[in-house]
Amino acid sequence: MKVILIETRGEKLAVNKDLAGTFGTATDTGTGYFSRILNKIKKHGVRVPVVYMGYLYAIFEKYGHDVKFYDKIPDESADLVIIASSTVDHENEINLVRKIKSTSNAKAGFIGAFATTNPELFLNECDFIISGEPEDAVIQLAEGKIQPQGIIISKLLQNLDDLPFPN
Repeated sequence: MKVILIETRGEKLAVNKDLAGTFGTATDTGTGYFSRILNKIKKHGVRVPVVYMGYLYAIFEKYGHDVKFYDKIPDESADLVIIASSTVDHENEINLVRKIKSTSNAKAGFIGAFATTNPELFLNECDFIISGEPEDAVIQLAEGKIQPQGIIISKLLQNLDDLPFPN
């Protein structure tokens, strides 16, 4: 299975989705000259993906799937697309899944605290939401034990040492 993991970066604001419990933060420092420079540095200076994306990548890879990570619209198709959700960039994320669904047959869904607590914002546009910490559900998806549809409740893992090292 070909899998694409996506974490959008926002269009105008400096977005960091790994803060505030993965609800995300965004900064817009203002319109002055120095404010614009600071915002540009924040937007392009720190490019660290949400930590669980590294785990999901490693899990799919462990089970033999072809995995790619994007921080923008992917330039290729896939069988499964997983997008990190956030409070601060959810409109952009929903627009992205609309584009993906209109141009491919990929199953597309969301992970993260915001999609977990607000599934009604996402379910009309996507195939699935992984609710809770995503690793257990992703292991089941990678093993072919569950289908990517509806709200998938992901259980907490009992032993984190069983996870592969994040890629």
